[in-house]
Formats: sequence, structure tokens, C-alpha cells
Amino acid sequence: MDSIERYRQVLLRNRKLIWAVCVRSARGDAELTKDLIQEVMLQVLLGIDNLREDALPIEERNWMRWRCRAAIKRHRRNHRIPLLQLDTEALSATEDDDGSKELLEEALSYLTDDERLLFRLELDGYQGAEIAAQLGITVSAYYQRRHRAIEKLRKIYA
Repeated sequence: MDSIERYRQVLLRNRKLIWAVCVRSARGDAELTKDLIQEVMLQVLLGIDNLREDALPIEERNWMRWRCRAAIKRHRRNHRIPLLQLDTEALSATEDDDGSKELLEEALSYLTDDERLLFRLELDGYQGAEIAAQLGITVSAYYQRRHRAIEKLRKIYA
């Protein structure tokens, strides 16, 4: 069997899995779902030769899950919105740059006191483990709080 026919069959067998993973990752956004499905299909096509022809159905399904996750991560990495990256250079505006300073203050005003403190420490140059120690939380709790704060800003500014 040629690889194009095999690709078609693998997609047909796993179409529900691909759809479910992409819809869940896109959180209901129809256009993003379509983009993610296309990215997954491309990644499957590029990697179809790595899937053994005698693979068991569970092995094929696990391989497909891995391809889906890799494709979604790749899509997110390639399509970030610069404002939502919250890089420290953009947020740590100097006193001279009033526009950036106002943007920073506006963004931080939507956050809770704890989230604001978290970003202030990050802007002061502290690393994740240092910030977690200062806040009295674990490093994973720090990253979770940071992620939630960024998601909150993403919803506001998207």
C-alpha cells in the first residue's frame, strides 16, 4: 500500500480523535479548530512513514494522539500574538516611555493583587523559583498562577 492511501486510511480511522483534540484545544473557536485540524493533517502526512504498518490499533491511536499534541504545540508556537506574550522588555517600560507605562498599568489593573505582585517581581528580574519562594508557594503553583493571569489578559485583549 502506498503512503498516500495509508495516510487516508489512518485519518479515516482516527478522525473522531483528531476532531475531539482540536475542538478541545481551540475552546470552541471554529476557525482555530479548522487551523488545528489542518496542522494535524500536515503533521500526520509528514510522519506517516514513522508509523509501523503492522501497528496495533492502540499503538496507532497513541501515535495519533502524540501527533495531535505536537501539531497543536507547533501551531501555538508559530501563531502567538505579540501582546499576549507578555515579554518583560515590553512590560518593563522606562519612566520616559509614558505610552508603554500606561499600557502596562492598564493591563495590570485587570489582575488581582497577587497576580500583580507576581508580574512586578518578574519585571524586577526575578526568576520563577525566586518568585515562588518570595510568595511562599511551589514553583508549579507560580507557573499555574502566571498562566491563569495571562489567560485572563488574553480574554480581555483578544
